[in-house]
This record gives sequence, structure tokens and C-alpha cells, in this order.
Amino acid sequence: MQFFFGDRVVSAIAIFFAITLGLLLWLGWDMQLGYGYLLSGAIAAAVWVWQCIQLWQPEPPTSIYQRIFGQNVLVGFIVLAGMLSAAIGK
Repeated sequence: MQFFFGDRVVSAIAIFFAITLGLLLWLGWDMQLGYGYLLSGAIAAAVWVWQCIQLWQPEPPTSIYQRIFGQNVLVGFIVLAGMLSAAIGK
């Protein structure tokens, strides 16, 4: 199956995850969201690394992309929980 990024689709996904994580951590630092938010960022990073490891196969099944997209909804809730922990802690 040919994707927009061709053979580099996993590298592109990893780069987008890294950019997202960097921006989220910068935002948390700038807004002084605290350790709960940093913990949520670390959990999100661990999930994204695991997802990239799953994708780094010679021929990953096409259903894996749908599954990972769905898992990222959970990652969003994890980041939201980190934000809420900062709001509750102040």
C-alpha cells in the first residue's frame, strides 16, 4: 500500500509525534503546569514510542494505523488529565 510519505511513513509519524511532544512540553513549561502535566507528557511519549515500534515492521498490517489513531484519543485524555491536575493543584 502506498502512503503519502511512501517508504518513510513511519519516520514521518515519529517526527510528528516528536514535534507534538515538544510543543506540548514547551506549553506546559510556559504555563507552569507542574509535575502532573510532565508525567502525562512522559506517558504520552511512551505510548508514541510503543506505537512507532509497532509500525517499524517490514509490512505492518493496514489495520494497525486505525488502531493507533484510536489509541491517540486515549493519549489526548492522558494529556488532558495532566492539564486538569495542574488546574486542580493551583
